[in-house]
Amino acid sequence: MNNLTGNNSSNISIRLSMVNMPILLLELCKSAFEKVPDIDVMETVTDMQQSSECLRHDAIDVILLGSTQATSACNAIPLLGLLANRYKSAKVLVVMNVPAYIEVIYLFKAGVKGILDSSDLQFDCLCESIRSVHHGKLLASDHLLPHLVSYLSHPQSRDVADYRGQPLLTTREQQVLNLLADGMSNNELAAFLQLSEHTVKNHLVHIYDKLGVSNRTEAVLYALTPRTAPTVDESVMAGAPSQGIRMVKTASRSFRYGA
Repeated sequence: MNNLTGNNSSNISIRLSMVNMPILLLELCKSAFEKVPDIDVMETVTDMQQSSECLRHDAIDVILLGSTQATSACNAIPLLGLLANRYKSAKVLVVMNVPAYIEVIYLFKAGVKGILDSSDLQFDCLCESIRSVHHGKLLASDHLLPHLVSYLSHPQSRDVADYRGQPLLTTREQQVLNLLADGMSNNELAAFLQLSEHTVKNHLVHIYDKLGVSNRTEAVLYALTPRTAPTVDESVMAGAPSQGIRMVKTASRSFRYGA
Protein backbone atom coordinates (compact mmCIF):
# COMPACT_ATOMS: atom_id res chain seq x y z
CA MET A 1 0.00 0.00 0.00
CA ASN A 2 3.07 2.27 0.16
CA ASN A 3 2.80 3.06 -3.53
CA LEU A 4 -0.60 4.58 -2.83
CA THR A 5 0.52 6.82 -0.02
CA GLY A 6 3.31 8.19 -2.17
CA ASN A 7 0.80 9.64 -4.65
CA ASN A 8 -0.71 12.04 -2.12
CA SER A 9 0.49 15.46 -3.27
CA SER A 10 -1.63 17.56 -0.89
CA ASN A 11 -3.31 17.45 2.50
CA ILE A 12 -6.75 17.62 0.92
CA SER A 13 -8.63 14.32 0.90
CA ILE A 14 -10.97 13.21 -1.88
CA ARG A 15 -14.47 12.68 -0.51
CA LEU A 16 -15.79 9.47 -2.04
CA SER A 17 -19.23 7.87 -2.20
CA MET A 18 -19.64 4.28 -3.40
CA VAL A 19 -23.00 3.52 -4.99
CA ASN A 20 -24.77 0.43 -6.32
CA MET A 21 -22.28 -2.23 -5.27
CA PRO A 22 -22.79 -5.55 -3.46
CA ILE A 23 -22.55 -5.19 0.31
CA LEU A 24 -19.52 -7.46 0.58
CA LEU A 25 -17.62 -5.50 -2.07
CA LEU A 26 -18.53 -2.22 -0.40
CA GLU A 27 -17.17 -3.43 2.93
CA LEU A 28 -13.95 -4.73 1.37
CA CYS A 29 -13.36 -1.49 -0.53
CA LYS A 30 -14.18 0.62 2.50
CA SER A 31 -11.62 -1.28 4.59
CA ALA A 32 -9.02 -0.93 1.86
CA PHE A 33 -9.62 2.81 1.47
CA GLU A 34 -9.01 3.30 5.20
CA LYS A 35 -5.32 2.74 4.45
CA VAL A 36 -5.30 5.41 1.71
CA PRO A 37 -4.70 8.84 3.31
CA ASP A 38 -6.02 11.01 0.49
CA ILE A 39 -9.34 9.20 -0.14
CA ASP A 40 -12.13 9.33 2.45
CA VAL A 41 -15.22 7.17 2.04
CA MET A 42 -18.08 9.39 3.14
CA GLU A 43 -20.86 6.84 2.61
CA THR A 44 -21.84 3.65 0.82
CA VAL A 45 -25.15 3.00 -0.95
CA THR A 46 -26.17 -0.49 -2.06
CA ASP A 47 -29.31 0.51 -3.97
CA MET A 48 -28.75 2.89 -6.86
CA GLN A 49 -32.39 3.97 -6.81
CA GLN A 50 -31.97 5.22 -3.23
CA SER A 51 -28.71 7.06 -3.84
CA SER A 52 -30.36 10.34 -4.83
CA GLU A 53 -31.88 10.50 -1.34
CA CYS A 54 -28.85 9.28 0.59
CA LEU A 55 -26.05 11.34 -0.89
CA ARG A 56 -25.31 14.69 0.74
CA HIS A 57 -25.23 17.69 -1.56
CA ASP A 58 -21.98 19.30 -0.44
CA ALA A 59 -19.87 16.42 0.84
CA ILE A 60 -18.96 14.41 -2.27
CA ASP A 61 -16.09 14.90 -4.72
CA VAL A 62 -16.23 11.59 -6.60
CA ILE A 63 -19.06 9.07 -6.95
CA LEU A 64 -17.89 5.52 -7.61
CA LEU A 65 -20.87 3.97 -9.38
CA GLY A 66 -20.97 0.20 -9.70
CA SER A 67 -23.05 -1.93 -12.01
CA THR A 68 -24.92 -5.12 -11.15
CA GLN A 69 -26.10 -7.76 -13.59
CA ALA A 70 -29.64 -6.45 -13.21
CA THR A 71 -28.59 -2.87 -13.99
CA SER A 72 -27.62 -1.82 -17.51
CA ALA A 73 -25.93 1.42 -18.40
CA CYS A 74 -29.10 2.67 -20.03
CA ASN A 75 -31.00 2.22 -16.77
CA ALA A 76 -28.36 4.36 -15.06
CA ILE A 77 -28.76 7.29 -17.47
CA PRO A 78 -31.72 8.97 -15.67
CA LEU A 79 -29.94 8.71 -12.32
CA LEU A 80 -26.78 10.25 -13.78
CA GLY A 81 -28.82 13.23 -14.89
CA LEU A 82 -30.33 13.56 -11.43
CA LEU A 83 -26.92 13.32 -9.75
CA ALA A 84 -25.51 15.95 -12.10
CA ASN A 85 -28.28 18.36 -11.13
CA ARG A 86 -28.00 17.78 -7.40
CA TYR A 87 -24.22 17.45 -7.05
CA LYS A 88 -22.69 20.03 -9.33
CA SER A 89 -19.09 19.35 -8.37
CA ALA A 90 -19.19 15.55 -7.98
CA LYS A 91 -17.54 13.54 -10.73
CA VAL A 92 -18.85 10.08 -11.58
CA LEU A 93 -16.53 7.12 -12.14
CA VAL A 94 -18.33 3.97 -13.34
CA VAL A 95 -17.05 0.45 -12.72
CA MET A 96 -18.63 -2.18 -14.98
CA ASN A 97 -17.98 -5.77 -15.95
CA VAL A 98 -16.97 -5.77 -19.65
CA PRO A 99 -19.03 -2.77 -20.78
CA ALA A 100 -20.40 -2.95 -24.30
CA TYR A 101 -19.70 -0.40 -27.03
CA ILE A 102 -23.10 1.28 -26.73
CA GLU A 103 -22.77 1.46 -22.94
CA VAL A 104 -19.38 3.19 -23.19
CA ILE A 105 -20.68 5.77 -25.66
CA TYR A 106 -23.88 6.65 -23.83
CA LEU A 107 -22.30 6.77 -20.38
CA PHE A 108 -19.76 9.34 -21.55
CA LYS A 109 -22.48 11.26 -23.37
CA ALA A 110 -24.48 11.24 -20.13
CA GLY A 111 -21.63 12.97 -18.32
CA VAL A 112 -19.55 10.31 -16.56
CA LYS A 113 -15.87 11.19 -16.27
CA GLY A 114 -14.47 7.70 -16.30
CA ILE A 115 -15.34 4.06 -17.05
CA LEU A 116 -13.35 1.12 -15.72
CA ASP A 117 -13.67 -2.56 -16.56
CA SER A 118 -14.06 -4.42 -13.27
CA SER A 119 -12.97 -7.75 -14.76
CA ASP A 120 -9.26 -6.94 -14.39
CA LEU A 121 -9.26 -3.93 -12.06
CA GLN A 122 -6.57 -3.68 -9.36
CA PHE A 123 -7.08 -1.61 -6.21
CA ASP A 124 -4.07 0.64 -6.81
CA CYS A 125 -5.39 1.35 -10.31
CA LEU A 126 -8.78 2.20 -8.82
CA CYS A 127 -7.17 4.70 -6.44
CA GLU A 128 -5.24 6.33 -9.26
CA SER A 129 -8.41 6.49 -11.34
CA ILE A 130 -10.29 8.24 -8.54
CA ARG A 131 -7.48 10.79 -8.25
CA SER A 132 -7.37 11.34 -12.01
CA VAL A 133 -11.12 11.89 -12.29
CA HIS A 134 -11.05 14.19 -9.27
CA HIS A 135 -8.39 16.32 -10.98
CA GLY A 136 -10.51 16.73 -14.10
CA LYS A 137 -9.21 14.00 -16.39
CA LEU A 138 -11.39 11.77 -18.55
CA LEU A 139 -10.59 8.14 -17.97
CA ALA A 140 -11.22 4.80 -19.68
CA SER A 141 -9.57 1.40 -19.66
CA ASP A 142 -7.18 0.88 -22.57
CA HIS A 143 -9.45 -1.55 -24.40
CA LEU A 144 -12.37 0.90 -24.19
CA LEU A 145 -10.52 3.73 -25.93
CA PRO A 146 -10.94 2.30 -29.47
CA HIS A 147 -14.73 2.54 -29.01
CA LEU A 148 -14.45 6.26 -28.28
CA VAL A 149 -11.92 6.91 -31.04
CA SER A 150 -14.08 5.10 -33.59
CA TYR A 151 -17.19 6.97 -32.52
CA LEU A 152 -15.52 10.39 -32.62
CA SER A 153 -13.47 9.78 -35.78
CA HIS A 154 -16.17 8.21 -37.92
CA PRO A 155 -19.52 9.61 -36.87
CA GLN A 156 -22.29 8.03 -38.92
CA SER A 157 -25.14 10.20 -40.07
CA ARG A 158 -28.49 8.47 -39.77
CA ASP A 159 -30.64 11.48 -40.60
CA VAL A 160 -33.30 10.47 -43.09
CA ALA A 161 -34.54 12.86 -45.75
CA ASP A 162 -36.56 12.86 -48.96
CA TYR A 163 -35.10 13.30 -52.46
CA ARG A 164 -35.02 17.09 -51.95
CA GLY A 165 -32.98 16.76 -48.77
CA GLN A 166 -35.89 17.69 -46.50
CA PRO A 167 -36.09 15.82 -43.16
CA LEU A 168 -38.69 13.07 -43.08
CA LEU A 169 -38.84 12.94 -39.29
CA THR A 170 -39.21 15.41 -36.46
CA THR A 171 -36.20 16.06 -34.24
CA ARG A 172 -37.55 13.72 -31.53
CA GLU A 173 -38.42 10.99 -34.05
CA GLN A 174 -34.91 11.18 -35.51
CA GLN A 175 -33.47 10.89 -32.00
CA VAL A 176 -35.59 7.80 -31.35
CA LEU A 177 -34.47 6.26 -34.64
CA ASN A 178 -30.80 6.93 -33.84
CA LEU A 179 -31.13 5.22 -30.46
CA LEU A 180 -33.07 2.38 -32.05
CA ALA A 181 -30.20 1.87 -34.50
CA ASP A 182 -27.82 1.76 -31.53
CA GLY A 183 -29.68 -1.29 -30.26
CA MET A 184 -31.84 0.16 -27.50
CA SER A 185 -35.04 -1.62 -26.51
CA ASN A 186 -38.30 0.26 -25.94
CA ASN A 187 -37.69 0.15 -22.21
CA GLU A 188 -34.16 1.55 -22.61
CA LEU A 189 -35.42 4.24 -24.99
CA ALA A 190 -38.02 5.30 -22.45
CA ALA A 191 -35.44 5.44 -19.64
CA PHE A 192 -32.87 7.32 -21.69
CA LEU A 193 -35.34 9.88 -23.07
CA GLN A 194 -37.32 10.02 -19.82
CA LEU A 195 -40.54 9.18 -21.64
CA SER A 196 -43.22 6.57 -21.04
CA GLU A 197 -43.03 3.37 -23.07
CA HIS A 198 -46.43 4.29 -24.53
CA THR A 199 -44.99 7.55 -25.88
CA VAL A 200 -42.00 5.69 -27.31
CA LYS A 201 -44.33 3.25 -29.09
CA ASN A 202 -46.28 6.18 -30.56
CA HIS A 203 -43.05 7.67 -31.90
CA LEU A 204 -42.13 4.33 -33.46
CA VAL A 205 -45.53 4.06 -35.16
CA HIS A 206 -45.07 7.53 -36.69
CA ILE A 207 -41.53 6.65 -37.80
CA TYR A 208 -42.67 3.42 -39.48
CA ASP A 209 -45.45 5.27 -41.26
CA LYS A 210 -43.20 8.07 -42.54
CA LEU A 211 -40.46 5.70 -43.71
CA GLY A 212 -42.87 3.21 -45.26
CA VAL A 213 -41.60 0.31 -43.14
CA SER A 214 -43.44 -2.15 -40.93
CA ASN A 215 -41.09 -2.96 -38.05
CA ARG A 216 -38.02 -1.84 -36.09
CA THR A 217 -35.62 -4.00 -38.12
CA GLU A 218 -36.67 -2.37 -41.38
CA ALA A 219 -36.48 1.07 -39.75
CA VAL A 220 -32.91 0.40 -38.55
CA LEU A 221 -31.87 -0.87 -41.98
CA TYR A 222 -33.36 2.28 -43.51
CA ALA A 223 -31.40 4.46 -41.08
CA LEU A 224 -28.12 2.61 -41.66
CA THR A 225 -28.35 2.48 -45.46
CA PRO A 226 -25.82 4.95 -46.94
CA ARG A 227 -27.37 7.73 -48.99
CA THR A 228 -25.97 10.26 -51.40
CA ALA A 229 -27.42 13.64 -52.30
CA PRO A 230 -29.57 13.60 -55.46
CA THR A 231 -27.63 14.53 -58.59
CA VAL A 232 -29.08 15.62 -61.90
CA ASP A 233 -28.24 13.57 -64.98
CA GLU A 234 -27.17 16.24 -67.52
CA SER A 235 -27.82 13.98 -70.53
CA VAL A 236 -31.40 13.48 -69.42
CA MET A 237 -31.75 17.19 -68.71
CA ALA A 238 -30.59 18.06 -72.21
CA GLY A 239 -33.41 16.05 -73.75
CA ALA A 240 -36.05 16.91 -71.21
CA PRO A 241 -39.50 17.67 -72.66
CA SER A 242 -40.64 21.27 -72.77
CA GLN A 243 -43.42 20.86 -70.22
CA GLY A 244 -40.79 20.94 -67.48
CA ILE A 245 -40.57 17.30 -66.40
CA ARG A 246 -37.11 16.53 -65.06
CA MET A 247 -35.50 13.24 -64.03
CA VAL A 248 -33.33 13.19 -60.94
CA LYS A 249 -31.25 10.08 -60.36
CA THR A 250 -30.05 8.94 -57.00
CA ALA A 251 -27.79 6.08 -56.09
CA SER A 252 -30.67 3.61 -55.79
CA ARG A 253 -33.65 4.91 -57.79
CA SER A 254 -35.00 7.66 -60.02
CA PHE A 255 -37.65 10.17 -59.09
CA ARG A 256 -39.84 11.99 -61.59
CA TYR A 257 -41.33 15.28 -60.56
CA GLY A 258 -42.75 18.48 -61.99
CA ALA A 259 -40.45 21.51 -62.35
